[in-house]
Amino acid sequence: MKLLLLLVVLLGVACAGETQATPIPRASNYQVPLVLPNAPGLSMAQGRFDSAVRLQQQGKLQEAIAEYTAAISLDPSLAQAYNNRGAVYMDMGQPETAILDYNQAISLDPTLAQAYSNRGKAYYDQGDLQNALSEYDEALRLDPRLVFGYLNRGAVYRKLGKPGKAIQDLDEAIRLDPRLPAAYANRSNAYRDLGKTKDAILDLGEAIKLDQTVTANFLNRGYLYDDSKRYKEAVLDYSEAIRLSPQLVDAYLRRGAVYGIMGETDKAISDLDRAIRLNPDIAVAYSNRGAAYNDLGQPEKAIEDLDQAIRLDPEDATFYSNRGRAYSRLEMPEKAIKDLDEAIRLDPLLSLAYGDRGNAYKLLGEFERAIQDYDEAIHLDSGFASAFANRAIALAELGEDAKTSDDIEKAVLFGFPREALEAAVRRTRGKK
Repeated sequence: MKLLLLLVVLLGVACAGETQATPIPRASNYQVPLVLPNAPGLSMAQGRFDSAVRLQQQGKLQEAIAEYTAAISLDPSLAQAYNNRGAVYMDMGQPETAILDYNQAISLDPTLAQAYSNRGKAYYDQGDLQNALSEYDEALRLDPRLVFGYLNRGAVYRKLGKPGKAIQDLDEAIRLDPRLPAAYANRSNAYRDLGKTKDAILDLGEAIKLDQTVTANFLNRGYLYDDSKRYKEAVLDYSEAIRLSPQLVDAYLRRGAVYGIMGETDKAISDLDRAIRLNPDIAVAYSNRGAAYNDLGQPEKAIEDLDQAIRLDPEDATFYSNRGRAYSRLEMPEKAIKDLDEAIRLDPLLSLAYGDRGNAYKLLGEFERAIQDYDEAIHLDSGFASAFANRAIALAELGEDAKTSDDIEKAVLFGFPREALEAAVRRTRGKK
């Protein structure tokens, strides 16, 4: 007889630092069967108990509570009935009521490990991590083979910022049950916390092999691929997440961002259109679509989207930076500089904003100030190819030929096309 108790753990990752964190799969706690003596009154209690279990498994929660309550009325000593009714209250989002039932279950049977584990889940849901940890410790002391005790305690350790301890518990959960997808998914999160991206990807692969229906596993592995610049694999995983959950805004946002990086701008805009239709209040969707319109050479549309992004979230430096770039494309450098000043005020470490402000000063013919901004952009991001390229052009304007040549080589080293850059420098020198 299996009774479900769900534990939700959040994965604190975000696409380009802009999207919301995503839940990993829910892990189930399986309760042990309750064996009752074969006395007439107890047999009636057993029948109501078994009926409650079936109703709970069918998702008929109110009916399940009624049956557990009837079983308790027939035999008030049924610790497992209190435990299981508590699990139903948890399914209904009522952890306070669930704790009352778990307290009674433990009072009746202080050796019932599942009740401690379940009470730990209730404390976890209330944000009381220390009490949750104590409950899981006691559950595992009573039953060292309680798989979901290790799984859930691992989640608590991760939430407490102890990924190493989380991994130890999840290793044990996997040793006890190697076919538990949530254990691999949760361990993947802990590996990611430690910067072990390769191990995190491998664990999500195992979770997906065991259960190919969990949207969050594809979404999270897609992010890890994205973060590792394995963009084609990221797109495949985001696409599978969308197939499983067609209304999942985050998947469209993330896939749209990757399409933008890959230069597939039309696909990026299509995904961002869908994300905005599903939720018109996500600022980053407008910002990313604005950036895509910038890439398509449509700065007017970009500015419309970035205006909306800023209305929704006026404290995001990236939005001002992107709008500043659009104003530069429209050869409106004063407006661009105003936006880029604000971006830098909000985030003094945003290298793109310095690079874009350098471009705006270059439009104004203020090449020394442009070079100062390119210097800062490169200081913040030593591989900023376009900052080297634009600084080369500004230096050419000032007749600094040796420094220009040096910046050309650095720009090319970091991926800027040599032919295009050298042509731009020749045009600059030809104006003199």
